[in-house]
Amino acid sequence: MPKVTIEYSDLEEGEAVKALTVNDRITAIYNFDQILRNVTKYGSSLLDDVDASELEVEVVDKVRQRLYECFNEFNLKIDE
Repeated sequence: MPKVTIEYSDLEEGEAVKALTVNDRITAIYNFDQILRNVTKYGSSLLDDVDASELEVEVVDKVRQRLYECFNEFNLKIDE
């Protein structure tokens, strides 16, 4: 397995924290995408414990499409 070592100066502490938490950030995005997927696939509303309206499903689908476009711009995948 490849090993990467990145060194940060004391002045770059914020950047080091960002680098150390990148996996958590990706997991949070993946989990959010799964919440949105439940709306489009199963019709579960984000707002309450009822079925999603057609408008909600349409909007959530567009949001997911845009999310994937943003990731594709950087050659990233949400589900990997």
